[in-house]
Amino acid sequence: MNIQKPKILIIDDHRLLLNGTISLVNDRFGDAQIFSAQTV
Repeated sequence: MNIQKPKILIIDDHRLLLNGTISLVNDRFGDAQIFSAQTV
């Protein structure tokens, strides 16, 4: 069976909030592939 990892995109304009959100999502969904982008 071919099961893909979940993919999660996180976008925020505040670096600290972005890092915190990535950390929380990584803790909750450790097997997910996480992509992030910081806006201006």
